[in-house]
Amino acid sequence: MFLAAPVSLQPALPTQAQASVSAQHNQMRSLSPDRLRPTSPGDLSDSGGESPLMTGAPERPNPAIIREQIVRLRSAVNQERRRVKARAALFVLAKYLVEETETLDLHEHEEAKKEAFSILSKLSRAGVADAQYYLGKAYAEDHDYAHATPLFLKAARQSHPAACYALSSCYEAGRGCKKDLRSANSYLRQAASAGNDHAMFRIGTALLHGEVGFPVNSREGIKWLKRCAASEASSIQPHVLLHLSAIYERGLGSDVPSDAKAALSYLSEAARSRFPPAQTRLARAHETGRLGLPVNLVRAVALYKRAAAPHGGGPGDPEAQHALADLYLRGVDGVLPASDLDAVAWARRAAAQAHPGAEYSMGYFCEYGVGVRPDWETALHWYRLAASHGSRLAANRLAKLPDAAAPAARV
Repeated sequence: MFLAAPVSLQPALPTQAQASVSAQHNQMRSLSPDRLRPTSPGDLSDSGGESPLMTGAPERPNPAIIREQIVRLRSAVNQERRRVKARAALFVLAKYLVEETETLDLHEHEEAKKEAFSILSKLSRAGVADAQYYLGKAYAEDHDYAHATPLFLKAARQSHPAACYALSSCYEAGRGCKKDLRSANSYLRQAASAGNDHAMFRIGTALLHGEVGFPVNSREGIKWLKRCAASEASSIQPHVLLHLSAIYERGLGSDVPSDAKAALSYLSEAARSRFPPAQTRLARAHETGRLGLPVNLVRAVALYKRAAAPHGGGPGDPEAQHALADLYLRGVDGVLPASDLDAVAWARRAAAQAHPGAEYSMGYFCEYGVGVRPDWETALHWYRLAASHGSRLAANRLAKLPDAAAPAARV
């Protein structure tokens, strides 16, 4: 989902036809209320959103509390006589109707979305930047940039930071507009200067690689990444810390020399934020003795288990799950007993998330009957799936084996 997946920050989305800003009236008529679907709370904020990989999602209030809050918000709108504040109160109501009404019955939820759409459409036509950006996001989530980009442009012209970042991404990729790196660069700078964390990260990576019209400048890129990482309000701080750790681990030539101490510091800070990919990377460092750490399998297993556990509504980090499958298969003296059943269980969880290594492991387990009953057809299924996801081991295994049936000696 555009602007809501901080892991990539530059999502690849289908190219759309060019759109003129004057098409806004038709946009309001063509946008279905069904496109107004709840996202993570941060997706509705000006700063680019809260990562879904962060802390666990809060419990939804019960329907009675939701209805009471809607009444209070409507009352606040009715009591506000000043136009600007009334519009702000309406926008808060519209967001709440989209974001918090899923626990109501289906009819109430649909009516809430219709009301929200009506409010947002009116606010957008009235020039309210927050509403324009929010509706633009609704279109963008459906990959409809012919409608999304003009809305981002209207909001960006009012210096809306998140809209500036969104518009920069559209100009960079030519989605809903002609590709225009000069405009992409300009709006990206504007968003970053206003403190948009996604924009700061994008400028940092653009300077590292010479993208979006920026010349390569590793030192300046690192400064932007550090600025983003230093912001405690940044929703993507752990991701940026992990990125900095990887940079310092490998180095970037003479401009940014390799620094294991700095790499470990950034990685540890990201892991302390309960960011599963960082916990997995730190576990790997403890397991293999990287970044100046002594080998500590007890610590490694604990971190792997923490990262592999379901978190924030997600199924757990597949890299950590696959690592645990490998450790259970081999066993770790004094730490983990060897267990084929546990190895299969962890590999299956990672494979369910399309992890190529785990899919290959499932193929191996099914072929040789490790923790499961031997099943050649199922093994082939897993090998083919792993190969389609880029596993060279699976591709090589398939190349050596006939597709028909397994020889008796194979099992």
